[in-house]
Amino acid sequence: MNKTKILTITIMVILLFSNIFFVIKSLQFPIKEMICNIGYTDCFVSARFKDVADCQVAVEMGSWYCDSTNPDDIQCRAAKPNEASAKAYCTK
Repeated sequence: MNKTKILTITIMVILLFSNIFFVIKSLQFPIKEMICNIGYTDCFVSARFKDVADCQVAVEMGSWYCDSTNPDDIQCRAAKPNEASAKAYCTK
């Protein structure tokens, strides 16, 4: 076999295994946390979860603002609606 055939076969095998891994991961963690710009544009999958409850916690905590200038006393608060630059939600 020449080098081109070996390289082609190697790439095909890598792509096949990566697709199989993606399908397995999607079955194990079916709930997705999506993050979108305001107006639901430019969305992407931020994380995957086994159940909706865990995803909802991540969405809620992701909207908090925390001040960690003093590591012994980290202060957090929920973001106000007009402060949000992105929107997160859970979906299958």
